[in-house]
Amino acid sequence: MAQGRMLKKNISTSNKLALLKTDSSRMLYVWLLPHLDIEGFYSADPDIIRGYVLTKLTDWDSHKINSCLDDMAIVGLIRLHDIGDNKYIEYPDFKKYQTLREDREAKSEIRPLLLENSGRTPALSKDKVKISKDKYNTTDTELTNYLYSLVKENYPFIVDKKTEQQWENDYEEMNRLNRLDGRDYEIVRAVIMWSQQDPFWKQNIRSVNKLREKFDQLLIKIKGATDSKVKFVS
Repeated sequence: MAQGRMLKKNISTSNKLALLKTDSSRMLYVWLLPHLDIEGFYSADPDIIRGYVLTKLTDWDSHKINSCLDDMAIVGLIRLHDIGDNKYIEYPDFKKYQTLREDREAKSEIRPLLLENSGRTPALSKDKVKISKDKYNTTDTELTNYLYSLVKENYPFIVDKKTEQQWENDYEEMNRLNRLDGRDYEIVRAVIMWSQQDPFWKQNIRSVNKLREKFDQLLIKIKGATDSKVKFVS
């Protein structure tokens, strides 16, 4: 892992950072940067973050760290991944703002775990699915897989029986949510994550069709449950 990471001055005009509820969340976002691996991943374990990132700060307990991580995930600054008993952070735009020497850094140990964890959907295999850019794109497939991976975590007893055509229909529906309904992909990601953490909505949002159908209601619920300054509608 590198000894440091780049922090560009456009961080000062970041809308997502401005949407965070607290300066503690902003500070943790910046302090985590030097610790990310070459793919932009790090552990979301509060004990590890406290021990290696917040070493000298004694007032940061697990609740505070988790609250800050949730705050960052809600506005789309990070993604949180549950893999088995472990939880990981991903900075989705990490490579966009970094100059990386992949030949001088160790490969990410977290990325293979994430790929292995999400590898249960055969429709994602490029040799089995011909992606039509007119109907959907790689972000649509990623978000569709993200939704169903969270559903699977909530309801592990559900057996996947989708055909390849059904997967493609879901990808196209996800694309309509963005292309026709005008929903930003990062907003969609945040809504998916929230819906699968809410006791009521995780029972009802178990398909892309239902996500699109109930999207406006979900936005209203999220806005009511968060700081009034957080705007989910672009």
